[in-house]
Amino acid sequence: MKPLHLYMTLLLLPFLTRVGKAQQISQFSQYINNHYLINAASSNLNNDLNLALSFRKQQNPWLKNTDSYYLSLYKALKPVGKNQTTSNGFRDTKAVMNSTVAYVNPKAIQVLGGIISKDNFGLVHRQTAHANYGVHLPLNSVVTMSAGASVGYIRLRIADNFFVLEDNDLPFQQFMQGFDRQDFLDLSLGIALYSSKARIFYSVERLFSGNSIHEGNHETFRIKNQHFVGLGYRLEINDWSFTPSVLQRINHISDLGRDYTLQTGYKNNIWATFSLRNEEVLVMGIGLRLSGKMEFHFNYDSGAFNERTQSTSANEFLLKLRL
Repeated sequence: MKPLHLYMTLLLLPFLTRVGKAQQISQFSQYINNHYLINAASSNLNNDLNLALSFRKQQNPWLKNTDSYYLSLYKALKPVGKNQTTSNGFRDTKAVMNSTVAYVNPKAIQVLGGIISKDNFGLVHRQTAHANYGVHLPLNSVVTMSAGASVGYIRLRIADNFFVLEDNDLPFQQFMQGFDRQDFLDLSLGIALYSSKARIFYSVERLFSGNSIHEGNHETFRIKNQHFVGLGYRLEINDWSFTPSVLQRINHISDLGRDYTLQTGYKNNIWATFSLRNEEVLVMGIGLRLSGKMEFHFNYDSGAFNERTQSTSANEFLLKLRL
């Protein structure tokens, strides 16, 4: 191996390792408009089949073909009363005015759905399929509690056509073999409390963990749990709404970053979103209600410098349908 290749190996391996570990979880920005993506308890309540399709294209000077897709759908298993409907994590009305809050007979609403996704990060490819179950239970006329679980399958592997150095580059080949392929089950749990003005939720992903196919090698890739804690408040002034929110990501060993978001809406027909991700990446978005049961959202993530490694800029699109 030439000396230049040796230097490239030493420089690239730490970066690629960070990519492999960081991209265990998709970095979608459109969770702002679809909390169901990160918490099975955060489904909206209505009498329709809720369908969301998203596409994210990242711009990265190091890796090519970095894009992500997901499809989510869910539906309540019983009719939802007008006073119980929700949107984007908040109740549409201030209070439930019927027997659903009777202490001796609270009427829970069950929700069944699922999410499939595919992520191409250049080096790492990831495919998932999950079935989700949730239940919403009014605690009183103002506050509702919801809980959810997600069970599914994850495949994580190295791209077959990813080449950086020469074929005889032993350090890079060992790195590739250590991350060779992952096929494992996944369990996620979530809980949320919400009203017409406030929401707070917690979820944890990757409760089942696994190693690569090289059993017994302690240096191989290992899946880590990831925790989400979020809260938000909605202020309405005439036809305008203002929703500041915070999302904290944590795994068992480190703080993975915090998002600060402000979303402004006008007559529930048009939205503008500004978010600061990990305190360094600015996310800007706009949303339009195309019809009574169709929304379109676009987000742009502007790249920044994070831990001396250039972050990715990205364009992300979301189409939400109620069928």
